[in-house]
Amino acid sequence: MKIKYIVTLFFLLALEVGNAQISEIDARVVALNNFILDAQAQGDSENILPLIETSCRLTRRAIGTVDTQVKIYFKRQDGMYFSQEEQRDIETFQAVMQKVELNIKTESYTLDIHYYFDEMGELILAEEELTDRDNECSAIVYYFKQQRIIKLKKTVWKYEKPNKKQTVEFDKISLADQMIGQTLLQEVGNLELLLSAHYALLLAR
Repeated sequence: MKIKYIVTLFFLLALEVGNAQISEIDARVVALNNFILDAQAQGDSENILPLIETSCRLTRRAIGTVDTQVKIYFKRQDGMYFSQEEQRDIETFQAVMQKVELNIKTESYTLDIHYYFDEMGELILAEEELTDRDNECSAIVYYFKQQRIIKLKKTVWKYEKPNKKQTVEFDKISLADQMIGQTLLQEVGNLELLLSAHYALLLAR
């Protein structure tokens, strides 16, 4: 009986910690979006997060025309250190991602992906919304902690019935979903390279 009580208590504590982590991530995402919108609305050039935008149109086999747009919001984390070897101060330049908006549009579907990061640039949330005229539409939210998914929410609906949505939440994450999480992290790595290259180009001029 005592063992059963301890197991139950441990489960409740773990659940409470997990809920607190999710609430913290949600609060960070809301605050970040509000900060971006408020700064843009007020034209606050000093406090607004820098933004890099790219767009491209490609023709892909079996898909057709694909329009892709990327917006990367970042903060500057530049610094300086003293080089013993060169006996002088060396400037360092780093752009840390805070939010990414990725939009992919074809003739039959639209995919919107948003990535959110903490102050250090670690991925905390990824959300994907697929609007498909021919198949099932879906919205998936992945919560991350230390580069692993800790919670997943999935909503599905038919294109012709947008008001009839069904949502399921998962606290136990399958190995297949964790593999998807690793794929998302790889994409984030590519986005970091894109941001780094753009930032270096901007500072070189």
